[in-house]
Amino acid sequence: MDCLEIEFDQVLFVYRHRGSASFKQAGEYLRKAEVSIVNMSWRLSQSHFEIGLQSRLSNAEERAELSREIFKPIREGLEETIRSAPDILFICGAGNEGNDVDFAGYIPASLRLPNLIVVGAVDDQDNFSEFTSTGKNVDFYANGYRIESRVPGGRLMKFSGTSAATPQVVNLAAKILALRPELKPTDVIAVIRKHADPISNHPGRFIIHPKNTIKSLQVAE
Repeated sequence: MDCLEIEFDQVLFVYRHRGSASFKQAGEYLRKAEVSIVNMSWRLSQSHFEIGLQSRLSNAEERAELSREIFKPIREGLEETIRSAPDILFICGAGNEGNDVDFAGYIPASLRLPNLIVVGAVDDQDNFSEFTSTGKNVDFYANGYRIESRVPGGRLMKFSGTSAATPQVVNLAAKILALRPELKPTDVIAVIRKHADPISNHPGRFIIHPKNTIKSLQVAE
């Protein structure tokens, strides 16, 4: 057994025995710290475990069954953690596989909760990027194409992905709360949606419009 196999064993142990408890502890920490917004630019699905188990189990049905066993309490644990923190706004990336988040079963992107925003990526022409995952659960879109980002050491590089789009929604939500700290997560979502731009040929999908959104709040003061 090589080092990679040992590491995967450790990962499986943590997910199977500590996954749900770890989410609960994280939720308690966030509430105690009075956190308002959480950026969740990551995703996990049952298929990730199935791929990891390929070198261990040759039978596809056994891999699927074990993956379901591992993934189910993780999904439930994360969902309960977000649900138990209704005053915290969680914002997550949709994914970069060009698929449907519901079909893929990604968490947190496939969860439907009132205090969760799922973010997809558009390009610099406001079209869906070629990589963005989509679906009915993807609330808003932001530019995720070649976004200038600072990397360790202070250098600037350009990155693409929904993890580049998600922080822009986080930034907008934080500015909204700075101006209107009394707003609840559902109120923040409503404000963003009210001033977002609809995406052509994609009914019900919106691109955030930070300038108009913040301006509307400043005028209202």
